[in-house]
Amino acid sequence: MIRSLGIISIWFFGLVFLFAGININEPYLISLRGLGAAVLCIASVVVFIVLIRQGYWSGRSVANRLLILLWCLPSLSILCAHASFEVRKRNVLQTDVVRAHILGQHFVVGYSSFDEVVPLGSVKK
Repeated sequence: MIRSLGIISIWFFGLVFLFAGININEPYLISLRGLGAAVLCIASVVVFIVLIRQGYWSGRSVANRLLILLWCLPSLSILCAHASFEVRKRNVLQTDVVRAHILGQHFVVGYSSFDEVVPLGSVKK
């Protein structure tokens, strides 16, 4: 009973970690950015290693092997989400000036000082 409850919890938390890894850059997971993402990644690797040492990979059950593969995915999804974010950020920062002016003042990227941003927040009369 306790063993099956433990395995169900490992599956559940594996899916939770995978969901968090895929959506790491979403606003509702802002608390996981930075150190939280590192902890999430390290924890998934630790669980992966523990499952391997417990013999889940050498067993004949396909479910055990899928469980190990599930715990590989959070680290990979965090890596892919971070790479995707960096590519998007690079593309936005390399936008040509003409296109940025067409987008207007709501395109707040690349300002180097607060004085440049002040006119964006002021009300025009």
